[in-house]
Amino acid sequence: MRLWFHPDSDALHISEEWDGVSEDVTDVPEMRKAARDRGMKFTYDVEVTSGKHTMAAAIVASYKRWERKPADLYPTPVNAVESIMGLVHSLNVKKVWEPACGDGRIARVLEWHGYDVLGTDLREHTGYGFGGLDFINDDPARKWGWDTSDVDLIITNPPFSLAREFIERALSITPNVIMLVKQNYYNTDNRYDFFGKHRPAMFLPLTWRLAFLPERGKSPLMDCAWAVWTDQVKNDLFDAAGLPLDACLMEPVRKKVYPGYHGPGIRSALAALTEAVGDLTDTVRDAR
Repeated sequence: MRLWFHPDSDALHISEEWDGVSEDVTDVPEMRKAARDRGMKFTYDVEVTSGKHTMAAAIVASYKRWERKPADLYPTPVNAVESIMGLVHSLNVKKVWEPACGDGRIARVLEWHGYDVLGTDLREHTGYGFGGLDFINDDPARKWGWDTSDVDLIITNPPFSLAREFIERALSITPNVIMLVKQNYYNTDNRYDFFGKHRPAMFLPLTWRLAFLPERGKSPLMDCAWAVWTDQVKNDLFDAAGLPLDACLMEPVRKKVYPGYHGPGIRSALAALTEAVGDLTDTVRDAR
């Protein structure tokens, strides 16, 4: 048996086979000690005496296997977007701005449903939309002469390190904002006041984990949620239910398979088919 360290979750596990993602840390004394401290039944017969091993070194080495994408480019799985389209339809919006559009995963789903989507991104070459716009600091009207006054919804998967700045900027443009964040986004004291200042109308945890990087294998570990700000929901739903308008509704979101393609061409069609087959396989396995 070998001891493995998963870089995305900082978790240790024991297995005979490599899962395609984790680092083999069997020969790292600090990792073996950490496993024993956590009550894991792991025996190690051969001690490594050469080389210097530390927990920090092991973690750094594990992350080197998967370098971060340039400018936090982690395309949003299309099913995550499809699963909230019912909510988007209820907002009665027409012009949508996707300010971190990347290769257009979110935008293409919205377009497939008939929305007029403006896609921009910090990167110059994304394969979709218009590159070279810093959403937080740039004004499209001053930079390109664009009139964004008719934008009535901003939705994106922001760089997680800049989620707060994206939320504040988006809310300064329109009251209808939808952001993909980690489920534990508010599980920190330094965002307590921020939550009170910009309290979302809804916080919608996804009931499955998102695989942003398929090359890391079929074991996604990212728990995400859609945070939604909109006066329409508060007025239409909260008031009717007798809830205070400053409440935040939490409701889990179930997966819905996107019926369209990821983009034009045979590769996109095959990618969509592969994803659909994978979802079907998961459903059959869970039903057993």
